[in-house]
Amino acid sequence: MSGSDAAGLLGGSGEVVVGDDHFTKQQGFPTDIASKLTKFKDVAALSTGYMDFQNDFDARGIMLPKDDASDEDKKAQLSKIHTKLGRPEKAEDYKIEQPANLPEGLAWSPEVETEAKAWAHGTGINNAQLQSVVNLYTGIRTKEIAGIRAAQDIEAQEATAALKLEWGDSKFEVNLAASEKALQEKVPAPLIEKIKRVGLNNDPLFVKWMLDIYTEKIGEGTIVPGEGGGGTRTGKYLDYSRVDN
Repeated sequence: MSGSDAAGLLGGSGEVVVGDDHFTKQQGFPTDIASKLTKFKDVAALSTGYMDFQNDFDARGIMLPKDDASDEDKKAQLSKIHTKLGRPEKAEDYKIEQPANLPEGLAWSPEVETEAKAWAHGTGINNAQLQSVVNLYTGIRTKEIAGIRAAQDIEAQEATAALKLEWGDSKFEVNLAASEKALQEKVPAPLIEKIKRVGLNNDPLFVKWMLDIYTEKIGEGTIVPGEGGGGTRTGKYLDYSRVDN
């Protein structure tokens, strides 16, 4: 075997041979890279594979903007990324499904919906992400309202017991109805809503104040503040929406 033959067998020419695949230094492939290209039959197959990858990347790939890119270029590149991730073309194209069974006091607002869509589009999130935010918010608010109402129910029960003890069972319903009448006739409706919202309608002092107003301004002094006595049984709560005039 000649020296030249030995040199050829040892790859002295710089050629990397793996089975039938050949990628040489002369073709521009360093040894460490050429050894990773064994799935390609030849350079033509490698070129075809690269083009397939490039086309797929152009359609679905994401390229973050370079650190030294201008603010305008970064904004444009991020906008392309958000679009690929599903952001609608325009804010009004978002489709939000209104959560069902919203509690009283948590009404759906078209104005807030418009603001939410504008925020989502500016942030770059897609429709599913915006819907998740809406569901999370309404879920949190629903639990908050349920907790407030549970606390108000407890306050109402305690207030009912206290007023029955002070007025007696026989006067409780009469005086409560008189207080309700004073509330409805002497207090503006928007203020009544605020009173109920904060639970003031379950405060015994407020209820007795309404009774005083009824006695002075509406009735003829025939309502007696109370006759003493006890009684601990649960009657109607002091939630005015449950009391008939």
